[in-house]
Amino acid sequence: MGGVFASEVPVGALAAQTLKNVRHQYETLFQDAAVKSAFAFLVKFAHACRSENPQETLRALGITMEAQPTLLSVIRALKEQILPPSGRNGVRPDHHRGSGGCHRSVVQAGRQSANAAIHALH
Repeated sequence: MGGVFASEVPVGALAAQTLKNVRHQYETLFQDAAVKSAFAFLVKFAHACRSENPQETLRALGITMEAQPTLLSVIRALKEQILPPSGRNGVRPDHHRGSGGCHRSVVQAGRQSANAAIHALH
């Protein structure tokens, strides 16, 4: 690997280390508490949408939803499942440093899934 600054900065080594770090993040993503919570929410949400009474099933599964849900209310419910009440200083004690980006990615993925599934609730 070379580049414009190859003579001044070890571009190849930096690129290799960056790729190694990204690969490690993706390999350990399944261990993140936020990812597990988001996946559980999406499975529960999909299950409820297929039931005879989605609203009642959501309540039974511990998911609070408006009577006429919107995309925003689904995302709010997802966020509540991922980030329940905070610990001291607004930080959940069981979430490790660096999971903020993960939360954003999960919420973005949830938006896409929720947008399709919300029609089943109407």
